[in-house]
Amino acid sequence: MRNKSVIIGGVPRSGKTLIANQIAKQAGFSRIPGDSFITTFEELYPDMGIQHEDTLENIVKNFDPFITNFLWHLHDADGVDFVFDSYHLLPKQVKQNGFIDKFLCVFLGYADIDPEEKLSDISQNRSLEYD
Repeated sequence: MRNKSVIIGGVPRSGKTLIANQIAKQAGFSRIPGDSFITTFEELYPDMGIQHEDTLENIVKNFDPFITNFLWHLHDADGVDFVFDSYHLLPKQVKQNGFIDKFLCVFLGYADIDPEEKLSDISQNRSLEYD
């Protein structure tokens, strides 16, 4: 059975944060931004090898054990519904870690559109609803 928690992944500037904030606000969920973990690890635990400047592949490899354990811990805690958004979580991880069976998982992207057009599009469509 799925709980109500949501995982949002996708390319940078695709609207993950905007959507996560809207869902969290409307549904009363906690929002967990993945970038906050990356920054924390980079500053406080440099030996973990997680740095914003590294390749996505290396960040994902080093971040995966932590975030997998963290999300499962939240899942198992009674009454904790959340929205987790991150560029550093890939669709194959969601499938391999079994998240797809327990969370609502969404990945955002865009093709053939420049960032200014995408931001304009996101700004014009700020009204989202979540059940």
